[in-house]
This record gives sequence, structure tokens and C-alpha cells, in this order.
Amino acid sequence: MLASGPSIVAREIDRSFWLVGLVTVALLLIVTGAMIFFALRYRRSRRRIAEQVHGHTVMEIIWIAVPTLIVLWMFVVACGPSSRRGPCRRAPLSSR
Repeated sequence: MLASGPSIVAREIDRSFWLVGLVTVALLLIVTGAMIFFALRYRRSRRRIAEQVHGHTVMEIIWIAVPTLIVLWMFVVACGPSSRRGPCRRAPLSSR
């Protein structure tokens, strides 16, 4: 965690960082666990021939929409603190 007062929005940025990081680690563990589970469950045996699957449009929409929504949520969480800061003021240029 950051110190108590490095900037006005430091606490919000720190919270956003940890929230996005925790979601990322949780998804990593879920996907890795599912891969290991299915690799062990469906390992090569009984000389089965794979079949093509057609007609699962709803499932295809879901596995495109869910990751898209997660990425959009992470974008909103990460951009929240910077949008509350207001416009940046440019310092005058000087040459020494």
C-alpha cells in the first residue's frame, strides 16, 4: 500500500491497482485449474475420435462477451482516479 499522502488520488489508484490485480490472479487460477482438470479427465484413452461441434451460437457469444466485459470493467476501474483529477495544466516551458 502507498503512504498516506503522496497525492490526492493515490489511495484511489492504489485501490484500483489491487482490485484489478486480484481479479487477474483469480481468473488465472480458475483457468489454470480448469485446464488441469480437463487435461486429466479427458487424457488420451479408449481410442475415441473427436467430433466437430456445430450450432452453439449462444456459447460462442458468451465466451466473447464475458472477457470483453471483464476488460471493459478493468478499464473503467483503472481510469476512474485519473478522470476525477480534472484536466492537466501545462507548466510553462523554460530554457536555462
